[in-house]
Amino acid sequence: MNKLRILISGGGLAGLTAAYWLHKVGHEPVVVERAPGLRRDGYAIDFFGTGYDVAERMGIIAPLQRRQLAVDALSFVDAAGKTTARLDITTMRKAVHGKYMALMHYTLEEELYAAVASVLAFVLSLK
Repeated sequence: MNKLRILISGGGLAGLTAAYWLHKVGHEPVVVERAPGLRRDGYAIDFFGTGYDVAERMGIIAPLQRRQLAVDALSFVDAAGKTTARLDITTMRKAVHGKYMALMHYTLEEELYAAVASVLAFVLSLK
């Protein structure tokens, strides 16, 4: 296999994950990103399923577990603020065989970046 230098546009979750796997199979990923650095904004995410499985294969589950949110339940509310449905997190964890975490979006991005930072050509703030 020839080693390729591959340009990835965007240093978010998908770009960093792609860079990890491309490097793992012997290529040289270069990530370009318009933001001046990693972002600390965003929202909470339910992290399970395929994403969890990929993170396990990448070896980043332990640091993610240390940074997960303390959530007991997910509640759905209507416009008036009345709870219309509630999902207990214990039930969710049972359904996915324990492979579930509540995370901030930026937590996942930071751990993905940490997994590739030492091997990645990363260009920030391209305009």
